[in-house]
Amino acid sequence: MSKDEQIYSLTQEVRQLKQQLAYFQKMLYGKKSERFAPASNQLTLDLDDEKKEGKETEATAQTVTYTRRKGKNPVRKPLPEHLERREEILLPEGDLTGATPLGEEVTEVLEMEPAKFYVRRIVRKKYLLPSKEIVIAPLPNDLPLKRSNAGAAVLADLGVGKFVDHLPLNRQLKRFRRSGAEIAESTLNGWIKALFLLLHPLYEELRR
Repeated sequence: MSKDEQIYSLTQEVRQLKQQLAYFQKMLYGKKSERFAPASNQLTLDLDDEKKEGKETEATAQTVTYTRRKGKNPVRKPLPEHLERREEILLPEGDLTGATPLGEEVTEVLEMEPAKFYVRRIVRKKYLLPSKEIVIAPLPNDLPLKRSNAGAAVLADLGVGKFVDHLPLNRQLKRFRRSGAEIAESTLNGWIKALFLLLHPLYEELRR
């Protein structure tokens, strides 16, 4: 083979190798590189002859594992035992004549009754004694405020709503009206001030 033929043959071989190199680079680093990535037990191509000449590199794969906790169905807590139970007994439909009872299934549902206002009507009888003296029974000692028609339960609910649940008085006023109690805003403010005075000794004791 002449010298020119050898040069031509080598030139064609170099051109072919460059085309193959460009193809493999595209496969490895292009958008479809994940499909054509070499396996971990294969040798990688030495693409940088100047930096990696004479060195053999091996592709390594790192396996990442994690522990996944399988969710459990939440266990429903039983309703508090101290709450009142109002029982409803339901019978199957149809004729149960001659049927043998097999037990029962109980379902407990938490219910509530909305706040209900009522009027405590205290009637004190008066008598005229033979001595011409008029006697009347005193008012009960459980009335929190003198010369006021606010009961202890109403004041307690008002105070809890204001200082525990952080409900402004205007919202509590609307809540009262929804329950049928038409209370003036000035009256409600007066009750709150009176509640301050009632609780002041307790406040001082807590401070002490």
